[in-house]
Amino acid sequence: MLYKSKISRSFFWVLKIFGALPFKPKVQPDCKESSQDECEIKLQQSRGWQAWSAVWTLMMVTVMAVDAYYAATDPRGKLVGCMTMVIAHMNCDITTSVTVILLQTIFWRQSDQLAQIWNHVNLLGKRVAWNNGVTLVMVTIIICSSVANVIIYIICLKDYTPSLSLVAVCTKVMIIAFWFAILGIIHHHGMHITGSYLTNILQPITDTFNQEMENRKLKINGITSKDAEKNLCTVSSERSSDIPNMSSMASQNIPRKLPSLLPISPKDGWLAMDPEHLKDGVLDAYSLLDDIKTYCERPLAVAMYCLIIWLLTSAFYLTLWPVMGFQQRILGSCHMIIAVVSLLYLLNSTHGLRKQLTNMKWMFTYLANHNSQHYKKQQVRIFQ
Repeated sequence: MLYKSKISRSFFWVLKIFGALPFKPKVQPDCKESSQDECEIKLQQSRGWQAWSAVWTLMMVTVMAVDAYYAATDPRGKLVGCMTMVIAHMNCDITTSVTVILLQTIFWRQSDQLAQIWNHVNLLGKRVAWNNGVTLVMVTIIICSSVANVIIYIICLKDYTPSLSLVAVCTKVMIIAFWFAILGIIHHHGMHITGSYLTNILQPITDTFNQEMENRKLKINGITSKDAEKNLCTVSSERSSDIPNMSSMASQNIPRKLPSLLPISPKDGWLAMDPEHLKDGVLDAYSLLDDIKTYCERPLAVAMYCLIIWLLTSAFYLTLWPVMGFQQRILGSCHMIIAVVSLLYLLNSTHGLRKQLTNMKWMFTYLANHNSQHYKKQQVRIFQ
């Protein structure tokens, strides 16, 4: 189950703290205490966490409004000494503040949708696989770069800006980093879970397709069904009459045993499964995918715009690299790293799912048109 995973449980608490999921897990009443591992856990609304989410959202909106005010009236880029850089940095500051406000508000308003997705994934249980390696690398890079930015801001601005402005900008830098990471995790793992679920549902058909492809390779290598049958009786047919000459035959006349064609048994294919069950599973997977896309489309649009502004601002920093100080170079580099890593992670989130869907389309096309009597083509055409 989703909530049984330590990593997903930790992510659940992060979402609650940031106001995106004001819910609490509840074990279903019909679950016995002796079988807690098999219990069904669903999220239900929590008044305490709803109040916290509202307070947190209001607090973030206020802090970001203060930051935008100081960014407009007392531009932090003026320390660079270049008017173009001042305007670029001011635009980046204000855009980031507005992005935090929008993301915080959107995630707060869409908490019911996220809870529905969470419960849906939780019902899938062990039918989905997890891959957290790339995500951990992404989160580590973004958080470490953001911490470096905060340190640079404190070192460079502590003597030039009011304390309230410094607190606001440091808060903004960390919050936007967490939102980039949270959005990336939800979108990336949503695509991954959908693909994993589809693979699990269609595994019987995939097994049959793999057997067909293996037989095709054997035939391409010159092995036919008649060869496979002859190979099984080559030695036994000559054993009784040529026992004295077995040693010489072993080195001259007995052909090497060829691999036989793989049998395709209905028990190993999808014929043993109910076609309606397969269709319901596929529709369920696409329903989950549609919920994830609907949930992520607005925050993705906002985050993408902000990341593009970050890339442009970082490019300005790079053009002034020779005249900038060490701290300013680190600041520009960290902005570039966060923007590039976040964009790559978000843009490649759907790559695995798209590749799976392409492979499945080819699989169905092959099975629907291949001349074989081991399966019903009409069932395959249903999924095309």
